[in-house]
Amino acid sequence: MFRNEEKNLIRPDPEEISSKLLELAFKIKRIRHEHTITVRELSEITGISSRTIWRLENGKTVKLESLIKMLYVFGCDLRIEN
Repeated sequence: MFRNEEKNLIRPDPEEISSKLLELAFKIKRIRHEHTITVRELSEITGISSRTIWRLENGKTVKLESLIKMLYVFGCDLRIEN
């Protein structure tokens, strides 16, 4: 990890980013299972393709809009804390 002290910025570490994506994927899949909603049902509710939902739940990149739609369905939000 590279830190720019002057501007208080941190260069992203690709391994750490991948780890965070997998953690998020696991949480979203767990929430979907807790609500007993199938991928097909979530697709119908959100208008997001089943393939995109599968990609997200398996740690692949998706559009931020798709992520926010899925979080919204489950009453979750995306918090950015500093």
